[in-house]
Parts: sequence; C-alpha cells; structure tokens
Amino acid sequence: MTPDTAFPATPAVGSAIELRPEGGMPLHATIVESFDTTLLLGDLPVTPHPSTSLALRWFTPDTGAWEIDVEVVRGASRAGEVAVKPLGEHRAAGGRRALRLPAGRAPLVAEAVTGVHATGKPIELILLDASANGAGAIGWGRPPAANDVFRLELGIVRTPRVIEGRVARLQSQPFGRWLVGFEFLPRSPDELEWLLSWRDAWVELVGS
Repeated sequence: MTPDTAFPATPAVGSAIELRPEGGMPLHATIVESFDTTLLLGDLPVTPHPSTSLALRWFTPDTGAWEIDVEVVRGASRAGEVAVKPLGEHRAAGGRRALRLPAGRAPLVAEAVTGVHATGKPIELILLDASANGAGAIGWGRPPAANDVFRLELGIVRTPRVIEGRVARLQSQPFGRWLVGFEFLPRSPDELEWLLSWRDAWVELVGS
C-alpha cells in the first residue's frame, strides 16, 4: 500500500475538515453527509462562490493530512451548508499533520526548558490556534530559537495541564512581535490521550 492509497478517497461523516480556497484562508467545516458523488459540508462561516477553486483537506492520527480538489454543486439549502463534488484522486498533503482550530487569542503561559528564555520565569503568549499535535502563538520581545523546548500550560477548554512543546516554526512580525509554532512532545499515552480530548473540545467549541 503506497502513501497515496493509504486512506479512503474521502473523509468520514462527522470529520472536521478544512475547505481551502485558492489563495484564501482555510474555512473550517464538518462532513454532514456522504453521497455517491458529493459531500455535504456544514458549520461553514461563509459559503464559497461556485467558481472558486477549492481543496478539501482532512487529517488522520496515523497518516497525516490528505487533500482532494472539490467543486461547489447545488443541493444544500440550510445556512452554513454547502454540497461539494470531489474531483480526481486524493493525495497526501504537505505541511501540517493535524487540523488547526482558531483559539480566539486565549492566554498561554510558557516556561522555557532550554534556550534564552530558560530563566525559571514563565513568559506570557497569546494562543492563536490549537491541534492535537501542536499550537500556534504570538509573543513579544526576544524570540526563542528553533528546537527550544517549553512547558506549555494548556487549558481553556479543559482543566489546565502542562505539556512540553518544541519550537518547530518561528516568524518575525512588526513591532517586536513573533509568531511561534509549537510541536507537542507528549511523554506518555495519558498525555497523548489528553491532547486528543483537548483538540476535540476545541472542535466542539469552534463548531458551536
């Protein structure tokens, strides 16, 4: 079985997905129904125009992100729903391995284990997005370095828990700000299970 055939051609009903317009920001949605030639998506904040080039991306815990081109078709009558028709074959998608959900700029306390911020004093960040594999945040002042490890106090939608995360991405911003992408480093099956429940809680919150 090759990587391009390691997952069914479409995601399962109930899956949280991204609908990605060409050149635009991803839209979060849920698979409501699966028919022979179309998928019904729900919980969309806006309805894409039928002429927009779209890709539907979904995420699996074992094989990462998958993508398939789709087009908008008629058939959805409720607000926030749209019917799309898959085009061609699914493919392995590069980049992130897990669905990232907007976190509403929630506070995030981070204590460095390694790197320039490893002073024993936590720093305060703003949480931008969340997934089972990692999180994106914004900070100010002196930035960390790639691969620095932090203890991250995760909560908001669950009882707070400290999980270690590695700096996987770093991007400078104007006015001394920087964007950081953390990759979680769960140390036990229990921590991994908690991260999955934390991700699911964000799915429920964003979709409500």
